Amino acid sequence: AKRYTYGAYSRFDTKRLAGNFQATAEVRTPVTGDSLKEFFYELNRIRNEKVSEKELRDAKSFLMGVFPLRAETQEGLTNLLVSQQLYDLPADYLQTYRDKVNAVTLEDVERVAKKYIAPDKIAIVIVGDAEEILKQVKPYSTKIEVFDTEGKAVDASSYGKVSSGAAANVNGKWNLTIDFQGQQLPVTLMLKQDGEKVSGSLDSMMGKGDISEAKVSGNKFTAIAKSQIQGQSVDLNISGTVDGDSMKGTITVPMPGAPPFSFTGTRAKE
Repeated sequence: AKRYTYGAYSRFDTKRLAGNFQATAEVRTPVTGDSLKEFFYELNRIRNEKVSEKELRDAKSFLMGVFPLRAETQEGLTNLLVSQQLYDLPADYLQTYRDKVNAVTLEDVERVAKKYIAPDKIAIVIVGDAEEILKQVKPYSTKIEVFDTEGKAVDASSYGKVSSGAAANVNGKWNLTIDFQGQQLPVTLMLKQDGEKVSGSLDSMMGKGDISEAKVSGNKFTAIAKSQIQGQSVDLNISGTVDGDSMKGTITVPMPGAPPFSFTGTRAKE
């Protein structure tokens, strides 16, 4: 096991006129590029390799087994009936659903996979530290756009430049404030620096954590804080810019739909 993520998922979001296919995962920043490689490997397998009889049989059993559960509640049944009307499906669609699923062949699966799984047309969306991610994803696209946490376009060429100055000094205690869904949450970083390498700890209302994979390049500070949120171990990706005794940047939480959270802060005076 490569331990890139706790789970990677894919699904079709079907609409009456148009829909989309999504494949997603929450991964650590250092393995973003490797994770993309695995995504494309699996998508090409879905498109080019035939499924086995057992895989098809298991998929049919699952779909036919969960179908009655979708109609157990009034809300579930209403959703099925609304979908039937919205998509102009036959009057006997619900009654014949399991028969239609059971009639799907290996050739049907292969035909649909080749029609709708198109790795060469996929739009890649990545949320995280652009400084660390851009160099990993360049092999996968000739056109890369970068946006900040407010949705404003940023010049991608401004990232990845070799710093001409010495590593900034980040030693000491840093009192940060995170903008978390309109609330200002305090975070404390205790950092110990040895050249470009950094170690330390993080303390916040969300939990405590140890700083790992941390470094300073010029005035850029990046780190991963291994913390606990609601009893689960998570890696918080920290990316900041240091200006003397001030620091600002973002903290990315590996939770579905969670945007990077902006922070500002200062070094505590000794």
